[in-house]
Order: sequence, then structure tokens, then C-alpha cells
Amino acid sequence: MVIALLKNFLSTLLNWRFNNEIFEKKISFLAIIILLFSTMRIMSVQGVSTFEGTVEDCSDNPLSSATIMLADCYFNILGIDTTDSSGDYGFSVTLNGNAPYYLTATKTRFNSGMETVYGGGTNDFELVGITEKIGVFFWASDAGREQDIDDYIDILEEEHGYTKFYKYEDCANVAAVQSAMNTIDAYEHDQDTVFVYIFGHGSTYNEHSHTKFKEDGTTISSDDFRDYMDALEAPRKCIVVESCYSGYWVDDFAASPYLAISCSREDKPAFSYLFQPLPYEGRFSHYFFAQLNLDATGTEGFSIAYSCCQSPVGDAQYAQISDCSSYVWFGS
Repeated sequence: MVIALLKNFLSTLLNWRFNNEIFEKKISFLAIIILLFSTMRIMSVQGVSTFEGTVEDCSDNPLSSATIMLADCYFNILGIDTTDSSGDYGFSVTLNGNAPYYLTATKTRFNSGMETVYGGGTNDFELVGITEKIGVFFWASDAGREQDIDDYIDILEEEHGYTKFYKYEDCANVAAVQSAMNTIDAYEHDQDTVFVYIFGHGSTYNEHSHTKFKEDGTTISSDDFRDYMDALEAPRKCIVVESCYSGYWVDDFAASPYLAISCSREDKPAFSYLFQPLPYEGRFSHYFFAQLNLDATGTEGFSIAYSCCQSPVGDAQYAQISDCSSYVWFGS
């Protein structure tokens, strides 16, 4: 109350016009004193205090492994903790009386948060993620070539701003694929964009498409892989599948927020570009990524690649698409 009155008094004084230079200097000095007094809190909190709370992202997902640090007004570190799998932290420290204290929350790929405190209590944090575009590539070495995968990565990086890439060659079983997706899940967050590309050997069974990420490996079903991608927090997710009989991948991903593309129908084979023997570049993928290199959007790239795969030379190929995303994929 006293501080508020002093502030009002100071504001009134400073709005008056004075011609006496000495009086003006006195008023200026008084202004400095009052302002300093108004920004200080005369507190000397000491003794054992407990700090606790929860750290989440902007989608209310708990953030584990975030670092919580308490420092005094001289920036001496008094306590430090790490959030658990529920995003919770809690620790007790002996305060030294050098208030105010600064409680900060930090995590890799997130903007940090800070609270000014004068003692223990509950302080929750909501950290905003630093946006990134992530590309993930699975392929069987006896179906596709790494040189083509690297060409696709170059297009995403140079033309569309992708900065983080994961490459998985010859994942022979479900456990290997799930482990790879867990790695992606641990890295991405609720501000990211995730693009997944799969090139393998396809089949259909029980109204789902199945793809081998290695010729002599285990097949991965489209519905199981949907579960892995649902676990990702990114609000923008796209999957492109280059394999025979891959149409059910599109059916199983026909939901928000996915853009899903398969290079063929569930009852039709797929072919290599120029009908070369495998391992070679996929026919649909060749035309699709060529369009992305020309700055086409995902749906534009699909449309042109689809037309190119209807060439009268050899068998036609029937790509499929489901766009349940509110995001314009690729393009300008």
C-alpha cells in the first residue's frame, strides 16, 4: 500500500513542470530512491524449504528429464532436480536469505522457463518446444538403394527445411522397428513435423498391408505401425510407403493428422523405375520426390507421380492417398 502511494505521488510530481534546476535535481534523486524501493522486497527467507511441481509441454504432455534449478539473487546454485516420467519434480534446500530466488526449468529442444520465488511451494512450468522437421527412412537393402534414400534426404533438407534425419536399413523384425520408433518418440515433441518413408517387400493379409523391411525378415503390419506413429506427439505426420500391395497402409492411416500415401493398391504390385531389377529406385518414389524437388506440395507430387505411373509402357501402377492433415506438406 505504501509503495503504491509513493508511486502515485512520484507520478504526480513528475508531471509538474518546474523551472528551479535545484528542485528538479532533488525530485530526480527522490524518484530514484522511490523506484529502487518499489522494486525491492525486503525479505530474508532462510531455512529448509521444499520446491515441487510439474513440467509439461504446450499440449499438457509431461516432460521427463527436464532440469529444475534454484539459484539465489547472486546466482549461486542452491538446488537442482530432474523431472520423472510424469514430469514431476520435488526437492528441499536450505535457503540462504539472498532473496529473491530464481527457479528455472530447462530441457533440450525446449525454450526454458523461469519463476521468481521468495520461498518454497508449488511451481508448474509449461515449456514451448523448438520446432523441427524430422525425416525417418526405413528400407530393405534388397529392395531399395541407400544412394536414393540419400537423394531424398537432400531434397527434404535443401528444398523443405528438414534438419533431423533417421535412417534404418534392414530392420529384420518387429522389435527392431519398434526400437527405432521409440528412438524417434524420445526425440520428437508436440511442435514437430515428422515424415516417414518406407521401402520394402509388400503383401496383404486380413485387410491390412504387410511390409518386410528386410527380404528374409518379419513383416510389419500397417495397423501395428499406425500404433507406433500414434504414440508420436508431433501434430503433423506423413507416411509414404513404397511396396507392393500397400493400399491398406492408406486405409489404416485415414485419420487426423495424417497424410498417407502408398505407391500401389492393396491388390496390385509395384514396380521399380525403368523396370530395373531390385534393388533399385521405386517407380512412384522417383516421380514423387522429383516433384518435391520442384517445390510441389505433397498432394501435387502425388497427383503427378500417379499420372506418370499410368504410363502405357509396361503395367500401370495405382498409387493411393488419404489426406487428413490440416498442414500443407512440402511446397513453398
